[in-house]
Parts: sequence; C-alpha cells; structure tokens
Amino acid sequence: ATSVALLTGYPCCVADPPTETDGPPGTLALARALQSLGKKVAILTDDCNHAPIAAALAASNAAYPTGTPYPSGTAGIGTPLVRIELRAFPPGDVDADSVTKELGIDHIIAVERPGRSAAGVYCTMKGREMQGIACLEQLLFTSDGSRRGGVSSTGVGDGGNELGMGKRIDQVREHIPLGETIGSIIATDNLVVAGVSNWGGYALALTILLDPTKGEGAAAEIGALLSVEGEKAVLDALVQGGARDGITSLAEATVDGISWEDHARKIQALISLAAN
Repeated sequence: ATSVALLTGYPCCVADPPTETDGPPGTLALARALQSLGKKVAILTDDCNHAPIAAALAASNAAYPTGTPYPSGTAGIGTPLVRIELRAFPPGDVDADSVTKELGIDHIIAVERPGRSAAGVYCTMKGREMQGIACLEQLLFTSDGSRRGGVSSTGVGDGGNELGMGKRIDQVREHIPLGETIGSIIATDNLVVAGVSNWGGYALALTILLDPTKGEGAAAEIGALLSVEGEKAVLDALVQGGARDGITSLAEATVDGISWEDHARKIQALISLAAN
C-alpha cells in the first residue's frame, strides 16, 4: 500500500462530544508507523469526533516529532513527519468514489470504528443506536455495492460491533451479549481482535516497524514512535478535547474502564516484545 486511510472515532458516549477514548490513540500510533515507512496517511472520522481527535493528533505531533532517516528517501524515523491529514465528515452517506480517488487510497484500516449491523444501524455494546455517524464503510464499496477493486482493508475491534468484525459475525452472534443486535456485518480482508482496540492498534503499528536487521537499534527507533510517556500525553489531550471512557462515560484518562496504569503496563510489554 502507498496511501492508507485510517478510520476511527466511536461516538458511544451520551455527551457532547460523544467520542470514547478507545480507538484514536491506537490509530495515531499506526499513522506514525506508516508515515515512517513513507506511506501517505489520512485519518477519517465524523464531525462529532473531530475536536477530541484533533487535540490528540496535536499531542502526538508534539510527543513524537522526529527520528533516524531511512535510506531510500522515505520519510523515515528521525526526519520531521509530514502533517497527518485529519478529515471529518457529516452524518450519513459519504462520496466514497471522490474521497478514494482524491486521497489515492489503496488500503483502509479501521480501529474501533462503528460497523453497520444487520438492521442497518450502528449500535453500542448495550444495543443503543448511535447518531451522527458518517458511513465511512462505504469507502470499501463501489456505487453498485460491490467491493472496491484495488483497495484492501484491515479492521481492529474488541466487542463485535466494529467495522471489520463481520468477518467473524457468526462468532459474535454466538458469544457476545446482544450479538444478534449489535454485531457488525461489514467484513474486512484482515481482522485484528484485541482486548482493547488501542492495544490492537499498538500491536499492529509495532509489527509494521519490526525489522530484525536493526538489532539493538530497534528499541530506539520504536521509542521514537511509541512510548508510555507519549501515549499518556495523547490520551490526556484526547480527554481534554472532550473524549470519555466508553464504559464509564467519565472524562478521565482511562480506556474501556481500565486504569491508565494497566494500559501503561500493556504498552510497555508490547514495546519490549517488539524491541527484543
């Protein structure tokens, strides 16, 4: 892939904005990793999610400014990263043909992004229908409903109601409470299922960065794109921008009801695995 669209933003909180804290941090980690390999990256979300994600993006840019250049003239860890485009869309249909052509999209990664249910709506884990959602899954399809040629896709989810989880819809319906109601029927080519979608985003970002030829230099390069301190800054900015924990609905630096300390341990464990 040369141009990747990252879809995120889950407006499940009964608040203004309704954005939850799971999704954007993992998405930003992926954006940094892809950029370091010279990929063009754009983050796409809904109007209602724009303010918190914009705040998190600014914090990401401040926390992870530079690194060591890659050969071959790609962006590389160490060069100033090109500005990551953040684009927000109003509720409803998206002009998928125009957006795909304008951005040159050839791969889509959705991280904790609402996936349409069999009833044609987007549901929280409790079965409440969410509003204000742009139908970004339309980027996967042409106007006649067939899969868009030349565009592959990856989904990252944790509850069964996310874009991509249609790849395992039978398991969602069997094992997830309210799975028949909330399960997303939209499949992606690849699917990453994690305990928390941010963790899946981090793991995928680190996998992209893995290079066994770098030896001891790997840890420093990974640290330029993912660190516990950097992720705390991103999460704090996301909350200050209006996001809330999707489980507790509290405006605090937690994700899916899990404390920051537990998330920090998970991030560090993932970094250690990748660096060694």
